[in-house]
Amino acid sequence: MLFHWDVPGLKGHGPDIAVVFGVRPGRRDSFDVAAEGARPALVIEITSPSTARLDRQSKLEEYHYAGVPFYIIIDRRIVRRQRTVRLLGYRATPVGYEPLTPNERGWLWLEPVNAWLGLTEGNPVCYNAAGEVIGDYQQVASERDDALTRAEAAEARLRELEATLRRLQQGQE
Repeated sequence: MLFHWDVPGLKGHGPDIAVVFGVRPGRRDSFDVAAEGARPALVIEITSPSTARLDRQSKLEEYHYAGVPFYIIIDRRIVRRQRTVRLLGYRATPVGYEPLTPNERGWLWLEPVNAWLGLTEGNPVCYNAAGEVIGDYQQVASERDDALTRAEAAEARLRELEATLRRLQQGQE
């Protein structure tokens, strides 16, 4: 999705991932920060050979200029014919972005979403504040559906037991 900034002279951007709070739900083809009254709290770019320099340099300045508080780069590179991935994180300050310091595991704290971002076998993985993996959408949806099924079965069993209890109580009267 293309973000149109309310900053004179700044062209639009189409980040790989953007987290925006306080907007009305619905599909959009583009996002006008002035019209919406909100801007991304977090932007994540995933580099490719054709975008790496742009993501690491130009966008670092432009996202700060646009007022994006947190900027993360999942930097995929080829070093000595080996694919490597590193996480680069930045927090906005009045004069520019300052690098985020990873924890002892190499994870970055994504303050706007209260989650850690780390790498497992070169793939980005999100963790909650306790360090537990946050599943991807399909995994989380599946777990939710399973939990709902178990809850519905428990409710049905509870209704059966309540009905049995009422019959027994009526038989004693």
